[in-house]
Amino acid sequence: VAVLQREVPDLELEFFSEHFDADERHGSNAATVIAAAATTASAQQEALAGAQRGGAAWWSAAGRR
Repeated sequence: VAVLQREVPDLELEFFSEHFDADERHGSNAATVIAAAATTASAQQEALAGAQRGGAAWWSAAGRR
């Protein structure tokens, strides 16, 4: 991996580490909210479908598929 073949400045590592931690917190918070709101199988399926649409839209906007 090319990024591992160069020395990474401490500031870049700190930025990556903080964003990784924030992503974990956001995912955990979202899971908690969804679990509280989607209490039926139908609501859970709807939440999953919405998450899949959102993920696909994000990746499409980011130029990746």
